[in-house]
Amino acid sequence: MNEREARAPDPRRVADVALAAAVRSQADAVYIEPMPMSPESYVMTIERGASVLATVPLDAQLGTAVIARLAFIAELDLAAAHASSGVVGCGRVIARPRS
Repeated sequence: MNEREARAPDPRRVADVALAAAVRSQADAVYIEPMPMSPESYVMTIERGASVLATVPLDAQLGTAVIARLAFIAELDLAAAHASSGVVGCGRVIARPRS
C-alpha cells in the first residue's frame, strides 16, 4: 500500500458517517449524484423535508465506492440504468448513475 492509498478515505467509513449524520440530524434522505459540470466528482446531500442539511463533494472513485456500499446496505440494484432509491433504518438512500 502506497502513501496515497493509506491516506485515502475508506468508503465504508464515509458511508457509515453519512448514515450516522442522517440519523443524528433526523434527515429524510441521503442523495449521491454526479456533480453538475464536473465529470470527476459526485456530491452527497443530506436533506430533511425541503431543507438541505449538508452537501459534501466526493471524488469519482470515492463516490462510486460509497454508492456501492450504500446500495449494498439498501439492497439496491447497481446495474439499473435509472436512479434507484431504497430504505434503510434511518431513511431513504438515493443513487443516480453517471450517464
